[in-house]
Amino acid sequence: MNLVPVGIALVAAGVVLCAVALLTGTRRDESVAVPFAVMASVTGVGAAALGGAVLTGQSAAALTAVAISVCLLFPVPWLVFSLRYIGQSESVSSTLVAVLALPVVCGLLATGAIFAAQSFPWFMLPSRQTASGPVAAVVILLTMVRWVAILYAGGVTIIASGLLLWTFHRYDYLDSTTGTLIGTFGTVPWISILLGFQMAGGGRLALPRIAVLGFLIGAVTAAGAVSHGGLFDRVPAAGNVGPRTLFDELEEVVVVTDDEGSVVTLNAAAESKVNAVTVGVDMERVLDASLDALHETSTVALRTEDGRRLFEPTLSPVTDQRDRRLGYAIVLRDVTGRTTRQQRLEVFNRVLRHNLRNDMNVVLGHAQRLRTEHSDDAVTESAETVLDTGRRLLQFAEKAQTAEQLMSGGEATTRELRLEVLVSTALGSIDESETVDRDHDIPGDIVIDAPPELLKRALSNLVENAVEHNDRERPWVRVRASYDADRAYPLHIAVADDGPTIPDHERKVIEARTETPLKHGSGMGLWVVRWAVTQLGGEIGFTERDPRGTSVVLRLPHTRCTDDEA
Repeated sequence: MNLVPVGIALVAAGVVLCAVALLTGTRRDESVAVPFAVMASVTGVGAAALGGAVLTGQSAAALTAVAISVCLLFPVPWLVFSLRYIGQSESVSSTLVAVLALPVVCGLLATGAIFAAQSFPWFMLPSRQTASGPVAAVVILLTMVRWVAILYAGGVTIIASGLLLWTFHRYDYLDSTTGTLIGTFGTVPWISILLGFQMAGGGRLALPRIAVLGFLIGAVTAAGAVSHGGLFDRVPAAGNVGPRTLFDELEEVVVVTDDEGSVVTLNAAAESKVNAVTVGVDMERVLDASLDALHETSTVALRTEDGRRLFEPTLSPVTDQRDRRLGYAIVLRDVTGRTTRQQRLEVFNRVLRHNLRNDMNVVLGHAQRLRTEHSDDAVTESAETVLDTGRRLLQFAEKAQTAEQLMSGGEATTRELRLEVLVSTALGSIDESETVDRDHDIPGDIVIDAPPELLKRALSNLVENAVEHNDRERPWVRVRASYDADRAYPLHIAVADDGPTIPDHERKVIEARTETPLKHGSGMGLWVVRWAVTQLGGEIGFTERDPRGTSVVLRLPHTRCTDDEA
């Protein structure tokens, strides 16, 4: 049989693989480029050497030596590539590579000795067929070392291929075509050589006839992985390294326990912050609460490097593929500052609601008495000033109470209500003693699918502000609404007036969602609007009207148009 085409095909495959190695080597900034280039170069040189041996009529011993060398040299860089590709680069050290390469070196030395004994009469070691006595034992030992090395190389190849197969199965975002190309390149040439060994009894050239197919497939798949398969585009390392990095870098305390509640792993924050949490400790004793009841616990107190701190626990069961519980993942968020601020706010609001209201009612009663019983103009004027100021303070206290309810989520009960009902209620809240022109244009089919009390608070405060801060004898306020399902916020509600423009510093404070000593609002009305809109998931905006006035626009989700009664 003419095997020149086989030899030419092997040399061609070797040239392609070497070209792939050179192309990959230019991407040294990629962590997987070097091991892939080594794989391609080893396979390419091996294919070219095997093809050259076929074309020059070399002996079966030479063909076998070349094939075995490729078998032994390929798996270690294949494993290194796989580990780096899946994000286990920290596992790949020079020591590990040296240990992995030791059986390979032994196998190469044994292969070289056996080839020399078969090919060179001057070599001191006779062939297995002519050896006898202790020399025969050495030859047998070398043969065993060679085959053990081949088996070892096969095991390394299977492990590396398994890692890649598991990774591509685990992450849906990875391109299956790329995984197929890489996996084929890493396994098919090696398997073809192994099959060639099994068929060696078919003649001197049975090995290259079978191996050529594997090398050709390897050349095509390697070139495809580099040029079109996105070898460097979607490396799954981030999917493996990312969660581990996130776990270690989280500021929150994260603890994983087994089903009995014993800690099996914890992140750096847990090790550094919580003194009592270590691997093996019973987490129920640390928390002074059973893990099953942790869902009902709002805060737990733990001793840390900064003293006693309050943590908000979150418990998630860890299950296997059959939904059997293996343990728990516990996240402890430090809420000491938040809890303290909330307690201060609650005390502040209680003082406003109770002490200030009661004392101010006493002040207002005496002021009313002074205004009624004294005819002196100065006394009456002072009493009127006290009454006006006292009423404003009481309104301030009421708004503070409203703000506390909004921030605590106390008015977050969702139900459906027509928008026109809320707008009519807000306009109807204007004091009857006020002479105000009111106007509204609300489509009757707009339904609010959100906590209506929140929007009612926002609209009422905007209407009150429009009237209270208006310097005209007859203020004007208008509420208009529009709905467009294609907008990010389908519902737009505009509350417009013809009074003075809202000061820039107040608008900037509300839009920036922060209040500082240098930039502070003059009242709580707009803050109540801001907090209510935030609870509703919307946004607030301001525009100046021409020639005078302001339009405050609320942009809201969770709304719809319907022809049905809500």
